[in-house]
Amino acid sequence: MERSRYWLLADGWTMGHAPCVENLAAVVHVAQQAGVLVVGKELRAPDLVRLQEGQALVPELLQRTRGSWYPTDLVNPPPQHDSPWRQAMWHGGQGLLARPDTVTASQAATPAAEPLDQAGK
Repeated sequence: MERSRYWLLADGWTMGHAPCVENLAAVVHVAQQAGVLVVGKELRAPDLVRLQEGQALVPELLQRTRGSWYPTDLVNPPPQHDSPWRQAMWHGGQGLLARPDTVTASQAATPAAEPLDQAGK
């Protein structure tokens, strides 16, 4: 069975904003642990505008991508392509994964011992 999930990283979202990149690294790690393939696609600027304005859907725009990028490189960089920046982002992502209010892939796959109350606690 195949499922898709899309995140829109728009023009104003920069790779220099550590909290967003750390969160992306943590999500990629959880996806990898669950066996989910994570691939990034570049869209043309006009297509991003159409998407943000609700005039298009991601699956139809994916047919017109400019290229691919690999968010998995944040967690496992290719040989000879690591950097202090990537290490810092991955370290921050690991901090998110270690937080007690963060659910890991293995925890999500394990049924809870007690039902959650309506407040989610």
